[in-house]
Amino acid sequence: MSYDIFISYRRQGGAHYARILKAELEARGYRDRVFLDYDELKDGRFDRRIMSAIEEAAVFIFILSPGALDRCRDEDDWVRQEILYAFEQERHIIPVNFDGLFKDFSPEVPQQIREVLGQHQFSKIDTESLLDASIEKLIVDRISPLVGRNDLREVNDKAAEITFLADTDCRISLFGKTLADAKADVPVAVRLRKGNYLLEYSSLQYPEISERQRYTVPDNDYFDYIEIKLKDLVDSLATKGARLLRVRHPMGLYGYMNLTGELVISYKYEWAEEFCEGFAIVKTAKDKYGFIDASGNQIVACIYKEVHSFSEGMAAVKTDAGWGYIDSSGRVVVPCRYNYAGMFSDGLAVVGTDEGKGYIDKAGMAVTPFCYHEASYFSDGMAAVQDKNGLWGFIDAQGRPAIPCIYSMVSFFEEGLAAVANDEDKWGVIDRRGRLVIPCIYEQVENFSEGLAAVANDDEKWGYVDMTGRLVIPCIYDGADDFSDGLAGVLSEKGTCGCIDKSGAVAIPFLYDSLERFCNGLVAAENADGKWGVIDRGGNEIVPFTYDNEIDVRLNFIIVENGLGLSAILNRTGAFLRPFIYKEILTVADDIIQGKTVNDEWEYIDSSGNLIKPH
Repeated sequence: MSYDIFISYRRQGGAHYARILKAELEARGYRDRVFLDYDELKDGRFDRRIMSAIEEAAVFIFILSPGALDRCRDEDDWVRQEILYAFEQERHIIPVNFDGLFKDFSPEVPQQIREVLGQHQFSKIDTESLLDASIEKLIVDRISPLVGRNDLREVNDKAAEITFLADTDCRISLFGKTLADAKADVPVAVRLRKGNYLLEYSSLQYPEISERQRYTVPDNDYFDYIEIKLKDLVDSLATKGARLLRVRHPMGLYGYMNLTGELVISYKYEWAEEFCEGFAIVKTAKDKYGFIDASGNQIVACIYKEVHSFSEGMAAVKTDAGWGYIDSSGRVVVPCRYNYAGMFSDGLAVVGTDEGKGYIDKAGMAVTPFCYHEASYFSDGMAAVQDKNGLWGFIDAQGRPAIPCIYSMVSFFEEGLAAVANDEDKWGVIDRRGRLVIPCIYEQVENFSEGLAAVANDDEKWGYVDMTGRLVIPCIYDGADDFSDGLAGVLSEKGTCGCIDKSGAVAIPFLYDSLERFCNGLVAAENADGKWGVIDRGGNEIVPFTYDNEIDVRLNFIIVENGLGLSAILNRTGAFLRPFIYKEILTVADDIIQGKTVNDEWEYIDSSGNLIKPH
């Protein structure tokens, strides 16, 4: 890719303005023609690629943020090298001063840098009321005479546009985070950057109905159309009684009722679990386990010592001979001979023998040797494995060694990246090819979330890096959480909590002693008086700060507890759905929870506050 405009900036103090300028230029006819190393460099080869980009670009823009030039006295400073190289290449240099924040050259700035920049007129950009006008003036007066614009009808955002059309109302998610809610037969567009994704589509009516799709965006300049077909599955559960809830009789036996409270499957099991993939685990008086379907049919007799829920159409079962697998018809497809059996993911499951752990496919064929001390399920197409020496690496979805076992610790892959620790317990980040995107220099590295990962330096101060390894938010916090809905909770050195956005700007002031993670736009917080409440992304109070105990914010419910240890159920607006009568509350589904009352009776509550009781 060739570039016409190169933006140079000092990360501290200038990154935010550089991103604004890049976005505004791309929106005004320079899409894919603006070079900004924050976006463009992916593999750490800064020197040659930056120089090549400067050579290609006719226009060199430098962001004059306060203090941006002070470190130029160091001959190895990157900003200094970029400016001088642009001068040597006779590029058209435009110093840009946002909001007039740059006042003058400090005494530390070398004379050579002063002369290169000082001979050019400074362009001022007003980010308040005159942003559009000042950007347009910059283009008309100083850029377009050298570099013409593209067709402005091009898509502005530098990301692929993927349009989804669902045949029923559903939620589109990525690694558990909602991308969009789609209405039946109404197209919805989502922007995804180049990369590999594991998309999940789940019914809004029946959240237990979901499908996953591996999807690759080959380029940011890309359009695609995806059909989501869940209607047949939804219709099959839409008949009366199809969605079943587990209920317990006062005498101790379990059965199932439908959403109207009608007892569909009688009380006859010593133990029963919720339905998963259309089947539920049940146990008889003989302490043996089997499976029933939604009609109560015993599709797998209660003959097994232990069982696991179905995953990808397979369920692990245990006999005296060991663990094996059955399919959805109850047929044994993998003989019971293993001392360990995990759930299937990406078509493979971890099983254990006396020699070690390995992976089998759904036919029971070994796809890896049984040579691992530990092995995990698949995430983002990769599974972590530990060799007999205690070192970790990864295999791919075909069971092939993808990254050698050379790390003392690893995390799961998410968004194409995984955190790893070397033999000195220093953490970094690798990509799916095993390349160190971020060198092992940090005390801790959390998984990436929304393109950023929290990292801790040697002083145990936390900040955030992007997917290129750039420290985009400095390590100044005593604690840092993952980003969710564009915000992350952080702990200041004074011991107070607040939230920042992806630019590092404070979005919610540091007013709180504790701050939990955001859940669907809401977060529980504890104020300086030790009282708990709930606020939204704007810091607005949803639940007043009157509670002594931590508040539990769930996807569609808020659980609060009074001084007697009893809980009440609120909706997402903070309105009471049920009073303080519950000794225990469990999540059944996104839209249904189960509460145990002071009378030791269990009842179900939907997100509208309706009670569901067996009758």
